[in-house]
Amino acid sequence: MKQYNITHIVHFAVQAHLDNSFGNSITFTQSNVSGTHSVLEASRLYGRIVKFIHISTDEVNSETAPGSYQETGLLNPMNPYAATVAAAEFLVKSYGDSFKLSYCIVRLCNVYGPRQHIEKLIPIFINNLSNGQTLKIHGDGKQTRNYIYVDDVVNAIEIIFHQGKTKMVYNIGTEYQLSILDIAKSLIKKIQPNKNPEDIIIYDKPRSFTDKRYSSITNSAVKSLGWKPKVSFDEGLDKTIQWYKQNPKYWDK
Repeated sequence: MKQYNITHIVHFAVQAHLDNSFGNSITFTQSNVSGTHSVLEASRLYGRIVKFIHISTDEVNSETAPGSYQETGLLNPMNPYAATVAAAEFLVKSYGDSFKLSYCIVRLCNVYGPRQHIEKLIPIFINNLSNGQTLKIHGDGKQTRNYIYVDDVVNAIEIIFHQGKTKMVYNIGTEYQLSILDIAKSLIKKIQPNKNPEDIIIYDKPRSFTDKRYSSITNSAVKSLGWKPKVSFDEGLDKTIQWYKQNPKYWDK
């Protein structure tokens, strides 16, 4: 840090593939908890960090009823991945209280867009439909999530970088929910418009660890900084599909 005169840290580094946390959760603790602790301790020893921005997830609050999510509420992680991210949040807060580290916590909902990991939902669906394959949905597909386009996230974090207040939690999301089934049908309409969704969607047994709903509504804190999402889900899907079409070699990674 001293070599490059670092003054701000935006801490994105995390293992975030939920499914994998059930098969090898120890590595999630090592990466998400111990890794965050190492960065915090390095920041403390360095002593010149003006702001530490910690990127977290709405999953630290687990399944919520409509309208019940509060950024100041108690954390309630319900899977190994979310538990490690919640633990990392507590470490960040402890360094703020104990060592006067100036920090912000940013909780993101489901981010999508170009260059997303190919094992995530939207890239998988785009790839399958582009190759004439079926879409597998676990359960009835009615589980809902809050989705936000990556450009809106970048804009929000940039604003928080410059204007964010210390010890604040900023929720970054949109004010609408989408089911997995909604997403599948939207992509079918855009990529395979002449196909009947019932002929493409295959329903598999539900996962025992899938929450039905996360509700990460943008809070007043980030709105007060002048931020709001600009890209609709429909527009974001079009941009994402177009990028993958223009970059077919990305699937080979």
